[in-house]
Amino acid sequence: NATYTDRGGNGMPPLTTHRQLILRYPRLFATELDFQSHSRRVKADSTTFPGLDEEIEFVQLESGNYIGFENIDLTGISQLKIEALLFANQNEGWLEVRTDGPNGPVVGKKELPHALKDNQQREVLIPVKNTGGLQSLVFILKSPAGVSRSLGFYSVEFLTGSPDET
Repeated sequence: NATYTDRGGNGMPPLTTHRQLILRYPRLFATELDFQSHSRRVKADSTTFPGLDEEIEFVQLESGNYIGFENIDLTGISQLKIEALLFANQNEGWLEVRTDGPNGPVVGKKELPHALKDNQQREVLIPVKNTGGLQSLVFILKSPAGVSRSLGFYSVEFLTGSPDET
């Protein structure tokens, strides 16, 4: 919170302005989503995803569906690190990042690994265009026409610096 009051002058009373900025942690869990399209919460542990140390809850996306977060500012952000749970024997697909809703401009896109033999937990780095100001951020799972794809979305972390530095 910040408040400023000037002294006024020439018969004018003092003016006061107030501004509040709410900072978010640079990592958001998918289960903290603000809006979605046909996704569901799922729990996983080391029996379904080898390498997990504990039970986690993630959001499962199918082709064409999305999750979104409101009031995100990408100023200074160069990439997003997605912690994903990739399912075995999946078709090709990609994750799109859009601003201002599911039909908004694409600010990032990344092909996803496919044809895995086992379920795997992976980090997926998506370079993003630096768009400033508060806006909605939408993650849409895409695949070629007629092809289905699933993805377990666990978290997104907002990274600064050039992609070579992270």
